[in-house]
Amino acid sequence: MVLSFACALRMGVGAQSNTVSRSGLIDAEQNQAAKEERYVDAIYSFTVGELSYKITGGGAFSVQSPKSGKPLANVRLDFPESAYISGIKYISSGRDLIVVYDVQLLNRPVRVGDKMTNENVRQKRVARFQGKSLKTKWVAITGRSDPPGPLMVAAGSMFVSGVGMIGEIDLATGIFLWMHENLAERNPAKYVFFTAPRVEGDFVFFQEDPAWLKSRNPETIQVRRRTGELITMSYKQPG
Repeated sequence: MVLSFACALRMGVGAQSNTVSRSGLIDAEQNQAAKEERYVDAIYSFTVGELSYKITGGGAFSVQSPKSGKPLANVRLDFPESAYISGIKYISSGRDLIVVYDVQLLNRPVRVGDKMTNENVRQKRVARFQGKSLKTKWVAITGRSDPPGPLMVAAGSMFVSGVGMIGEIDLATGIFLWMHENLAERNPAKYVFFTAPRVEGDFVFFQEDPAWLKSRNPETIQVRRRTGELITMSYKQPG
């Protein structure tokens, strides 16, 4: 099933790139891993090109030039009060930076069965920034809590995956062009985790991560770009 997604806050339109980008693909949490109870005090730091970035668990986002050591811009990531960031991923797109960050919303009302209780709720947000000024171009709330797989940017889109999920996000607006969910539930023991997506012409390929497979070769899902049409769930490389 292809789902349309329009829960994005558009704050400007950036130029689309036709080049494939995997630079800066790191789970920044690994740089300075924080214990669960210390996430609010965590510092996630990383470098892209000639710029150094820092994000705190409280949402402070800054960029500076390593040469001068002087800050170039400071902003706050978009999320409500009584919350903190529990992990991020990022990828560059031309001069822009795309950040995927998990937010722990504290003490939120949640329905469990026929009762209401207060629990911490995990929410995922995706945002695009101008890399030097940190001007926000858009912010999208995906509502998903699965850890994101490797990100990949190509031809004006960002391709993403999660647990049993694959999708394409329009880089100009932050809106999901398409999304396939519950792949693992509909195909037991398959399509749980994926390697970095691969784009070839009008198609994008999502290969199962072999690190999670024990007794079989990884299968590859072939999808038509922009429309999300599933071509095959077990693509075989010609020749």
